[in-house]
Amino acid sequence: MVPYTMVTTLERLRIERGLSRHQVARLAHVNRKTLKRLEEGVGEPRAATIQKLAQFYGVRPDWLLMEFRRDRFEVDHARAA
Repeated sequence: MVPYTMVTTLERLRIERGLSRHQVARLAHVNRKTLKRLEEGVGEPRAATIQKLAQFYGVRPDWLLMEFRRDRFEVDHARAA
């Protein structure tokens, strides 16, 4: 059986812009390990982190947080299956 993988909203936003995690972390002033965890749907982002990433990607913070939580829900359910 092939393990379930999905592209989260944060990862999609980064890929669409042709950027590496390292570039996003540096340009958005976010810790690279934090960005990796958030792209994998792990943990809960701090408000400041969501604000920085939303500003960097040009999206609303509330939308980005909602998308992150939806992605995390899907990742958690995929892992449980």
